[in-house]
Amino acid sequence: MTAEDAGAPAATAISALAALAQQAGASLRPETLLPPLRQAILAVFEAEAAWLVFPDESGNGFLAWDILDETPCKVRVGPWESLTLDGAFTEKALLRCLGLHGEGSWQLFPISASARHAALLIRSRSEEAEDGTGSRALFLGIVRMAVERILHYGAMSRAKAEWEKAFDASGDLFFFHDAKGRLFRANMAVSVFTGKTFRECIGARCSDLFPGLCDEADAADQEWIDASSGRIFLASTQRVLLDATPAVLHVLHEVTEQRKLETLAGERRQIDLTQKLLQGVAHEIRNPLFAISTVIQALQKKVGGEIETQTYTDYIMEQVRRLERLVQRFMLLAASAYSSPVRTTLRIEELIQNSVALVQERWPGMDLSRVQVALPEGTATLTGDGGALAWALSEIIENALAFGPEDTPVEVVATAAGERLVVSVRDYGPGLPEEGAAAIFDPFFTTRQGRVGLGLAVARSTVVHHGGTLEAEPCAPSPGARFLVTLPRTGC
Repeated sequence: MTAEDAGAPAATAISALAALAQQAGASLRPETLLPPLRQAILAVFEAEAAWLVFPDESGNGFLAWDILDETPCKVRVGPWESLTLDGAFTEKALLRCLGLHGEGSWQLFPISASARHAALLIRSRSEEAEDGTGSRALFLGIVRMAVERILHYGAMSRAKAEWEKAFDASGDLFFFHDAKGRLFRANMAVSVFTGKTFRECIGARCSDLFPGLCDEADAADQEWIDASSGRIFLASTQRVLLDATPAVLHVLHEVTEQRKLETLAGERRQIDLTQKLLQGVAHEIRNPLFAISTVIQALQKKVGGEIETQTYTDYIMEQVRRLERLVQRFMLLAASAYSSPVRTTLRIEELIQNSVALVQERWPGMDLSRVQVALPEGTATLTGDGGALAWALSEIIENALAFGPEDTPVEVVATAAGERLVVSVRDYGPGLPEEGAAAIFDPFFTTRQGRVGLGLAVARSTVVHHGGTLEAEPCAPSPGARFLVTLPRTGC
């Protein structure tokens, strides 16, 4: 039989193997490679034994197949360290792990791709290195190509799976939309944010889910605010190609809490600056005011019962006492910048009761029957300076009583929300001024005749120095305004 006759079966087997090697990576797996590989090895090598060693899906261990077995079963063998020496497969280690003998009679063909490693181990009946037709070299080249394709695809599949896992687990919002603006891929965060299922998200228009965001121009860290919730995001947009198809990737990172902290820090700086200013002003007024008061009292004693003079001195003393109250407000507002609150455990119901009692004490003419209090179930506590916080709440309650019509209630509602306590004070008055909610907390801002405009400034300063916030919001379309005091809760 001629060499050409002998090479015919080998050529046929190699052609079949080559055709399989050209398949797409997804369909090419070690198991699919075994039948044509068996035929080619028998034809080309006249092999009496052959094994394929391949990495498992984890990439940490290896599987092996007895290629010449008609129904080969995979066998799990040791990790990379037990099969190699100095970073390469060795015949001795492979034979030991596979329970084979005959060291020196096997041919080892290692194959590596994408940092993954495989090996072909063959023992031939014939010791001839080549059959004269070049079949073995061709065979090995095709096997190398097929195995490398499998290794490459496995590495890509693992990388894709890891990326998709991170993609879906990320707290940031990731989504792709096509040229028509319709979402075709999104992660779990998008579903949570929109309140829609994945099925509802896919195919939805980007402009419907994220109004004002879906410009296709590349951009990085642009601020986007969700109009319905007020949540703030840094949005990045990137045009990409996915499987040669144009798409747009959007990534949204929420910075709502960060912006709140930045705003709070700015407010605290402003409060501290105002407090220092007021402390200086109070000091400058207090000394001459004391001198005026002393002189007037001495004058009153000297003039005795002179009615006309007494009228003037009484008026002066009334104004002095008014200025003294103003200085006291200045000092109260300035004090929290330079002293730490006296920390005690406070029950929220006692704090509100003390606040209402303070309103009665400071403004005896107020109708406290209008104040309606609702408390949370159970015991809710916080830590802080009870006197300062009661004073702050009394300012807010008095403000609500003053602005609300006499036949309307003032609703004081305390709720426990996780690690925070929220006290809401709601009135049915004219609402917030045109200058906006922020302006009413500025020192000396007032729309009430005869008032200085320090009450709410003092209240906010006290709350902020207790680690809380004080905000105001309109109750539209209903009349009135709502003040929200948020403070850290203890024992939750």
